[in-house]
Amino acid sequence: MTRFFFLIFFILSIPLFPNIHGVKDSIDVSKKNNIDSLKTSSSDSLAFLKKGTLTNSNILLYSLNKNEINKRDYRFTGNLISYMPFGFLNDLGTNGQPHPISLYGNSVSLMSDGVLLNNRLNNTFDLINFQSERIDSIELLPITKGFLYGNYNNSAAVNFIIRDTAITAPTTRLRYYQAPEDEEFVNLSFDTKIFNPLYLTVDITNHSVEPRYENTQAGGWKVNTRLKYLLSESTNIFLNYNSVSTETQLFGGINASSKDLVEYDNTLAEVVYPFTNSFSSRFMKTKQDFLTLSILSKLLSDNPTNIDFYYIFNKTEFRQNERTNLDYIDNIIHDNSFKTLGISASQKIDLNKFAITINSNFEQNNFTADLLGENISQNFFSVAGIAETEILDKLHSSIFTKYLNTDGNSYGGFGGNLNFSISNEVKFFVGYSIYEKPIPISFNLEPGILYFTPKEKVFESSIKYSSKNISTMLSFFSKENEGDLLPLITNLSDTTIVNEVGYFRTISSTQKGLNLNFDVQLWKILLQGNANYMPEFEEKTSIYPEYNFIGGIYYLDTLFNNNLKLKAGFNFQSIGQQQYFVIDFERNVPVKYFLQDSQVALLKNEYTDLVNTVDLFISATFQDAAVVNFVFENIFDQEYFIAPYYPKQGQGIRFGITWEILN
Repeated sequence: MTRFFFLIFFILSIPLFPNIHGVKDSIDVSKKNNIDSLKTSSSDSLAFLKKGTLTNSNILLYSLNKNEINKRDYRFTGNLISYMPFGFLNDLGTNGQPHPISLYGNSVSLMSDGVLLNNRLNNTFDLINFQSERIDSIELLPITKGFLYGNYNNSAAVNFIIRDTAITAPTTRLRYYQAPEDEEFVNLSFDTKIFNPLYLTVDITNHSVEPRYENTQAGGWKVNTRLKYLLSESTNIFLNYNSVSTETQLFGGINASSKDLVEYDNTLAEVVYPFTNSFSSRFMKTKQDFLTLSILSKLLSDNPTNIDFYYIFNKTEFRQNERTNLDYIDNIIHDNSFKTLGISASQKIDLNKFAITINSNFEQNNFTADLLGENISQNFFSVAGIAETEILDKLHSSIFTKYLNTDGNSYGGFGGNLNFSISNEVKFFVGYSIYEKPIPISFNLEPGILYFTPKEKVFESSIKYSSKNISTMLSFFSKENEGDLLPLITNLSDTTIVNEVGYFRTISSTQKGLNLNFDVQLWKILLQGNANYMPEFEEKTSIYPEYNFIGGIYYLDTLFNNNLKLKAGFNFQSIGQQQYFVIDFERNVPVKYFLQDSQVALLKNEYTDLVNTVDLFISATFQDAAVVNFVFENIFDQEYFIAPYYPKQGQGIRFGITWEILN
């Protein structure tokens, strides 16, 4: 169907080709202020206000803008996490599967223009369901400030800033790629000004993957519609509706007793959850509706006020052996849904060298979930304050605090950051915070075990050097967690069939990590890389290898009178060992341990192998309007897996195009 859709679009676009030229709407995150709005001109002189970042521009942080994203090699939004310091994607081998992501080794608060995306049941979000073409830029918050955002005070937080442009003519965008296993992706975006103060954006995405191994088919639709009304010189109103509908067959990986017995031939391999009589023995359907009404205003001079009203309906149908009736597999027919009504507000008061930002949020969640066994309501209320000051334009300091209340239970936190510019090229960052965390509602604590409220103490420091051709950042973090959540399977004999978490135990844990992120251009040679090192610790609760690296070496050139910008070279990926785990897909939780006679033991005392891969990558940008990507994946045709036992794709070719057309 997507090939037909692409063909129709291509034919209809032929008359428009002579009018192709660049539409530059990307905003560099580093040039925007803390949730500040950027005013641009429009034809009717009304203010076109834009939502900005959550962190002050003086804070040393990592960001990606749209131009950089277009030139990176990625399939879906989750791949972009791998380019961030301390970011990692546990790839399950076949695209469309729910790949677990982690930052700083733990769960992440994912936000869209400051509004939390995470599933309110399990505190996670599958980025396969977030349209990458909507993104203008991405910011990674320092680990010391991540707890200020979201319901569960996660230490890591990422904010996706959505594309928003004061266009003068209708604009069409296309992103399309095709890959092995009949994998196809198409995104069609359309922007137009309906009349002078009203703008419309529509994004439609379809993605499909045919079975590579038995029971691995996946696909779905994502649709996003956004209306923006320029009410006055000081106020804009946004209405955003997002709909997601996907179905994923969960094959559970290759059925093998050890990594040495994994079968990579898809015609011979036996999967954990096979087909029977043409029916999938295990699959998952997701349906989500997300409606947001936002008011962005500068009523108080240039101090931005942002208010978001939002409604979320999310339903996940988790099925096992519903139609197959296999004797050796338990029947699971679970519908897990929630409805969320929320309001969040942010006000910044800028007093020259001193600024205060107040963020507040209230949510009412109603759960109808077989996972919980009963209908439950849960309310969240939080208020956070950030005070910032600058001294001699060289020193920027901030202190911050947050109060969170969940159904009468209170959680607090505070911290501070310090940024110092040693020179125009060298900047230094250091921060520390301490905070308490609530436990997600779907996590059952182990009975009879002393429970204590999760409490984290985090430290981070970074030093960054940037010049015309070099951008390098070295970062270190450490985290002490009193009350880290360790998921446990309670019946070992079921682990190869059910993979369900029975209980969670609270433990004390520590984490440390070192990251080097670099972008160095020497003449026409570009070196890019993101290297993480996170040593093991006892009863590790995250799924993160001891070290991993993603990057490449590329040749850059501008050809044909600046009409073609070329980036060609090799992608490299190296992933160290990590401990064996399985995944509870219903809770979206990885598990390494089981409970036996009140004692915790490893599911399997096994580590994955060291992985090194190389891809040929070519990206060509034509007239700043069209980007063509060609990737020869896994050129040495290695047999390997990242997450056990989910074999990665073999040698293959992926071709894609991203095209912006001004009609």
